[in-house]
Order: sequence, then C-alpha cells, then structure tokens
Amino acid sequence: MMKKQIYQLLPELLVILLIVLFSRNTTLAQEKPDKKSPINIDLVQASTLPRSGAPIQFEWQMSWMKEGILEGQLEIELFDDFKNRSVFRYEMALTNEIKQFKTFHSSMLANDINQQISIYPKFIVKGKKYDLGEFSFRVGKHDVRNFMVGYCSNWRGSRRLEYQKQTEENIKFENFDPFSGDKKCFTSIDHLEPQNISVNPIHLCRYDMIIMDPYSLSVIRQSQWKSIIKWVSAGGSLWLRVSPDENSRQKDFLNQLLSHQDSTDEFTSNEKGRLIVSGKKTSWDINRDLGKIWIDYVVKEEKLGEWSEQGWRTRMVFLWKFRKLHANKILQNGIWKDFDLEKIVANQKEVIENLKKKEPERRRYDPYGRLISYNKEYWENFKDQQKEKSLSHHLRMQSPIWIGSVIKNLMPESLSVPPPYLLMLLAGTYFLIVGPGDYFILGMFKKRWITWISFPLVTVLVTLMLVQIAHSYMKTERDKNELVIYDVGKSGEIIKSSKIELVLASSFKQIKTDVKEGLFSSLKGSNLSHSDNQWAAPVGVNQYNTNQSNNSTLLNPNDLSFQGYFPVEYSVTQNVRQWTPELLCVTAIPSDLAGPEIDWSSIMDLIIKKEQNKHVAKDEDKQAINGKIKKLIQSKIGSDSGFMLLHGSETISSVPSKLTEISQLIKTMSMNTNTNNNLGGLLTRMSPSGAANLEDIAVIDQLDKDIHWLIVINPVETGIHVYRKQFSKITDK
Repeated sequence: MMKKQIYQLLPELLVILLIVLFSRNTTLAQEKPDKKSPINIDLVQASTLPRSGAPIQFEWQMSWMKEGILEGQLEIELFDDFKNRSVFRYEMALTNEIKQFKTFHSSMLANDINQQISIYPKFIVKGKKYDLGEFSFRVGKHDVRNFMVGYCSNWRGSRRLEYQKQTEENIKFENFDPFSGDKKCFTSIDHLEPQNISVNPIHLCRYDMIIMDPYSLSVIRQSQWKSIIKWVSAGGSLWLRVSPDENSRQKDFLNQLLSHQDSTDEFTSNEKGRLIVSGKKTSWDINRDLGKIWIDYVVKEEKLGEWSEQGWRTRMVFLWKFRKLHANKILQNGIWKDFDLEKIVANQKEVIENLKKKEPERRRYDPYGRLISYNKEYWENFKDQQKEKSLSHHLRMQSPIWIGSVIKNLMPESLSVPPPYLLMLLAGTYFLIVGPGDYFILGMFKKRWITWISFPLVTVLVTLMLVQIAHSYMKTERDKNELVIYDVGKSGEIIKSSKIELVLASSFKQIKTDVKEGLFSSLKGSNLSHSDNQWAAPVGVNQYNTNQSNNSTLLNPNDLSFQGYFPVEYSVTQNVRQWTPELLCVTAIPSDLAGPEIDWSSIMDLIIKKEQNKHVAKDEDKQAINGKIKKLIQSKIGSDSGFMLLHGSETISSVPSKLTEISQLIKTMSMNTNTNNNLGGLLTRMSPSGAANLEDIAVIDQLDKDIHWLIVINPVETGIHVYRKQFSKITDK
C-alpha cells in the first residue's frame, strides 16, 4: 500500500524537483546583487515638488571607495504609485573622486496617499550587480496643480533679505484662488544659482516663471541669455529686477528687450559706470513672442518689493498670463472670483422659503431634487457642490476635449472597412459548403467521414480569406500621420513646435521616433485624470537606455525604450498593436529652425489696411484684401493651403473645403475654449512644459483686442502642418 502511494506521488515530486532546479539555474544566470556595495551614492531631487506635467530632474553624486577605475553600467529604475516603471541605463566609469551628473525624466504623478515615486539605482559590472539602495521622492498628485518658480537671487549666505521673503510670498499662484484653503494648487520656489542656468532652453521647461534679482544678471553668460530668451519666446515668463550697480555689459541685452516694446527708453552708463535709464519709467511690461518679460529698475536694493498691493497684482497678472476676464477680477478683488458663492447660497435660501410658502403641507425639494433640510450639514454640502463647479477644482491634469477630433482627423484616408455585402457573401458561402454541401455531396459518394477533414480545412481557408480581405481594405500607406503646430516668432523663425502623431499600424510592429531638443510623451500612457480619461491607461514599462548599442527587450505594447540623452537628443522605440491608434506628442524649442518663406510684413500691412477701413470699406474690398493674403501664403507653401485670421471673437476663414474640419479643430486647440474644465480657463497660455495633455498648445485670448492671429494650414505628405503668428498693436486709425 505504501509503495503504491509512493508511485502515485512520483510524477508530482518529479515536477517539483524540475521547478526547483530550473529556478535555481535561472537565479544563477542573473546578475548577483551585492548588498555590501563599495560605491558611495548621494541622490537628491532638484526641486521639492516638481511642476505638474513638466520633466523631473535628479542630481547625482557617486564615487568608488577603492583604488583604480570601476567601469560598468548604471541602471536606474523608477516606479510611481500607478505601477509605471522606467529603466534608465548608461555606461559609466567611477573613481574615488566624486562624480556629479544630472538626469531628466518625463513627468510622473502619484496617487492621493503616498504622493511619492521610488528609485532603485544599481551598478552592474561584468554580471555582478551592486544594489545602491532605495530612494523615495515627492511628486505631484494627479488632482492637484503644482507650479514652479525659479528664483535667482543674491542670497548672501543663508540670510534672506526682506524683499526676497516678500517676493516668495506674493508670487504664489494660490494667492489668487478664491478657495485656496482647499489646497488644489501650490507654488514651489526653486532657488537657482545664476551660473547654473542651463544653456538648453528645453531644460527650463521645469519652470512656470523665472525671477532674477539684482546682481544675478551680472554673472549670466551670453549662452545662458540665449537659452532664457528662447524659453521666453516659446511662452515662458521672466521677471528682471535691475539695479544701477549691475554690470554695464548687460545694457545692450536690456535695450534689446525694450525694443520689443517699441519703447523710447534706453539703458546707458554714467561716468561712474553705473547703469541708468534715459527716460522716467522704472517698470516695463514686454510681450516677447509667446512669452512675457517684466523689468523693474530699482535704484536702491532695499526699496525692491516696496510696491503697493495693486502693484504686486499688476505684475503677477501679467507674468502668470491670466486671461483678461480673470485679470480684471484679480486687479479689483485680488482673486479670480468666477462666481459669488455667498450670493448663490442666499438665492438658494430664498428658493426654499418660496417653496415653503407655496406648499406648506408637502415634502419640499430643492432645485437639485434633494429633500430640503435646514441643518448646517445641508448648507455645507451645498457649498461644496458649488465649489466643485468652480475653476479652482479643475486645475488638475486632464485630457483636452479635442483629443477625439485629433484622432478622427489624423486617421489615414486609405483606411476603410470591408463592405458588409462581401462579408455576408463569404459567410453564406461558408455555411453552404460546411452545411448542405458537405452533407449532400459527401453523402452522394457515401464519404461523410471526410467531414473530419473538409470542415477544418474549409474553416481555415475561409478564415485566411477573411484576414486577406481585411488587410486589403484596412492597409495604410504609412504607420504615422502627424499634426505639427509651429509657432512663428517676430522675425519669422520657429520658436516652438508641438507635434502630435497618430500611430496606426496594420500589423504588430516596433516603431521608432527620433527627438531633438524636445519632450516626448505618450497620451496613451500619460497619467492624467485617471477617473475620466480614456487615454490614461498606465504604461507598463518605460526604458531609458543611454549609450546602448541595442534596444532592451520590449515586453508588451505599452513599453517604451528611450535611447540617447533625454531631453536633448534621443530616440524612442515602442511596440504598437495592430489597428490600435496611439497618440504621441513631442514639444520642442528648436535652436535654429527657419519658418516658411511667407512675406509676413506684407501680410501685416494688409491687416493694418483692413483694420483702418473696416467701418467704411465695401465687402468686395474686404474680400480683395483676403485674396491678397491668400495669394501671399499660397505662393510660398502651395495652393492647397488655407488660412484663418482671428481677432477677438471675429474669425475670417479662407480654407479649402477638405480643410474645414481640421481648421475648426486648430481654432479650438489654439483658443482652449474648454474654459470651464482646466487651467486654460484661467490662463491665456502656459509656459512650455511638454505635458502629455498638451495644455501648452493654447495661445489665444478672445478678449485681447490688441492682437491679430494668423493661422496658416498646409496639408503635406505626412499630415498637416500649421503655422501660427501674432501681429500685435494693430488698432483702428
């Protein structure tokens, strides 16, 4: 009996033994972790709480505690609370001297509880893996907006001056939030050393605003100025506070900035070499392409910041780029009060009293269908519901309403579905063969046993035919269609580009995206509003591979493999599913990219003429001007192109019929008309961030009558290219 039981258990014991042996061999084949690491490591996050949607920066210090050189590969794993994983690898040589370097990563969000990401660095040397520990860092929550201000100042050691404290307190975005107590937005201050400002403007996308105090200007190099101005032109905000003791070599730069305002004021030097202003003004607000610059000239440093409350509001409204509607409310009341909560509550109480008079014997309900009660809890709940409708509670990262339209307009024209009649014909033929045909024909020859062969064979053939028909109808000429929005600067150069690519492959494959001076994001894998965004499915594995000759294994369709130096120059490889649309976005600040050779100055002259005569000119005269604008555009970029001219609520459109739908989409994206659901409802435009929800694409405020916007739409072989250019200070004369 015992032997019989042993024989019955032998197969199970054999399987267990094989599993143990296989697991042991697999473990031996992997890199061996060494917890006693001879490597010193210090890792800090560049800012306490990074900007929402912007890249995250980490600063590293590493050294080898033994003699000689240790050559190997640094592997960095990052995990967020949504189980998104990033792996970053690159070759490195360590010595006993401290090695300092920085890494940048795409934005990450956390849930409401931990609000942290975890980093696991390892160093791999010839199959041996040194475990360097675990680090946790705080990042933003998906339902809270974090702003970041870079502050360059003369800190004089650890002592902060009074005006520096005033600055940090008064620049906070939440100061203007009527419900700031609910903590739906925060402003973090990143103390910048002027000499450490990056010479690449894409690195400055970490900031909403940069402030430079007296003496900071003196240490800025020319390459850094160029980087800052490119970032400002792309939509950034810069606040310069200048003193007479500033290095006089900066006067040419300051005068160049003033020239954008058409100002007669000029910075010069007196006989003592001190910086002085020729005019009487001491403050200037300058619109530099998409960005804002405010300059304050302060004779005495201790007087810096001694502005009235209205003075602070004026500066912040300008630098935060509030829409005119909310800017006026902030200037008057200090908050963007988009509705009067107390008035709404008072009206609700009045409604209840009227209901009581009309129907004293009946159960009473409020306008929301709830049974009326008179306790404190009812009114608190009512207030909370009203607050949820306010802009304060819609500052979180979430997908734009026009995503579906982008997908629709970028779908390949060659893509079509097989006609129903063809599918029905194929299905009918199949059923006739395997049904009556099989029964009667094989029965006639008394060979019905052949059904065991004919049925699966016919099924396989019909399936192959169906697949072939589907491929013939749904095949695409290329895997990508793109919508690229170029913002054109004052001199006709490209100051910013936002490229949205729709990837639709007819078979499962890998695709590669090359990026230069840009921030890559996948809308499919972005952690936006997880509660209501269909494009917020978490990414499985993001792999950042630097200095690697071959791609890491891509385990599933959501994997991303980054090769190169993010975000300066790199490539992204990913798997795509068959016939499953994926949206990719690259936000770039080009260093040297020429715009189309359109005669912008002639177009501006025509716009001025149009404005001068708009009250007296006949319709045919206006059409003639539109025709001249169209001719100037089409002579340079092709006859298939069209344009829109936007001024306030007025839109003049001249586009071919096939571009009508896409032109309306571009207008919606540029104006961000979804004003009640996101930060675009408050701000005309945002500093460039490369956020996956593309919130920095919007640039137009309909209430700003000082600016005309020309939007040129040009169909190209790879998709649609759009050029946006603003013409400022064109008024009736």
